[in-house]
Amino acid sequence: MAAVLATACSFDAGSLRAPEVEVRDAASDHPDAPYAANAGDDTRAGLPDLAREVRPESQAAVSDPDARADGQDPGDVPLPGDVPLRGDLPGEATGSGVGDGADEAPCTDAGVADGGGTGGGMGGTGGSGTGGVTTGGSYGGEIDGSVTDAPDTRDTVPDSSEEIGVASVDPDLVLWYRFDESSGMTAYDSAKFAGVARDATLATVGVSSTAGFSAAKQVGTHAVALSPPSDASGGGGFVVMPTLHDLAPDAITIALWLNLGAATSNQNWERVFDYADSTTNPNWFNLTARTGSSPYGPLFAMANVGRKTADQQLLASSTVLTANVWHHVAIVLPAGETYTGLMYIDGAVVATNKAMTLHLSDIGATVNNWLGRSEFAADPYFNGSMDDFRVYKRALGAQEIAALMSLR
Repeated sequence: MAAVLATACSFDAGSLRAPEVEVRDAASDHPDAPYAANAGDDTRAGLPDLAREVRPESQAAVSDPDARADGQDPGDVPLPGDVPLRGDLPGEATGSGVGDGADEAPCTDAGVADGGGTGGGMGGTGGSGTGGVTTGGSYGGEIDGSVTDAPDTRDTVPDSSEEIGVASVDPDLVLWYRFDESSGMTAYDSAKFAGVARDATLATVGVSSTAGFSAAKQVGTHAVALSPPSDASGGGGFVVMPTLHDLAPDAITIALWLNLGAATSNQNWERVFDYADSTTNPNWFNLTARTGSSPYGPLFAMANVGRKTADQQLLASSTVLTANVWHHVAIVLPAGETYTGLMYIDGAVVATNKAMTLHLSDIGATVNNWLGRSEFAADPYFNGSMDDFRVYKRALGAQEIAALMSLR
């Protein structure tokens, strides 16, 4: 290393605490579809702590502890092995406070001094504490546990966070499409649950239908934009995904941002997502952005015995999704033989059903797994944009839903 470590320190790692998250304040084609909303029962889920796992960091080697940039020999200065070169715990102070300038600052919890907000990190030049874990309020924060690494100028420490180990994503996040690609027809899975990337594919039906990535986003850098043919000849853009039954067989939370391109009768029964094998298969679940009768709110439905109204377990909202505005929507289905399902819109519970019993293990594998396309050919394709699609294999609480909404 060109610079010399003149001071070393240790601290009580037990005093560190994880950073807190900032919470900011049927149409003719569907004769059996339900129209009645059940949003009057506004029962919120519990508020469990946010879960996150941390992989241990690797230690960078210190090649020449006896040398100094100014030519002076300070003698042997030991570097305790338990002092991390990068913070290997998320928290307020994990940096060693050792700078790489000729006149290093005293070791005083450098990660807190100015280590980039709530995260701590290795003390950079003058022990300033560059780098660290970003938390709620920035994309990839407390919910997913991603790490933002500031460049490290020392020649013995790699620049890439992947080389030194990073805080892992939430262990219950089983599918995650950021939709931050700028081109192509693949949406990459950032969850990589159990080490497998379950990427999605953009597709179109119709000559002038479109499916692509747009910089007009809500989270991150891009969103996926889907539009029907300009000549109204039918078809549209959609996203092909994997089945979910083996990823979240019991409890599940599905959350995403929506921006409807239109909120008119032409878009009645457009799907946000639809998981099924065919219109005659009894096992299915879907989310409709706009139903076909007043009040035209979103409707989640699932069944494993058929498609008649009596067969379905529902979450029906009277809160309408307005066009050309980003709305956050989440479906939360807890575990249990009988449980209360919830639908959130923009952080508020808008529909509950206390008598739900079905889980994805009851639905089983599905072949047609789509964002923006319905199993029914008569239904319109989704017209608008979607962003930050997430699936968790647990029931997120209200605080966690609010934390998701705060990510940008």
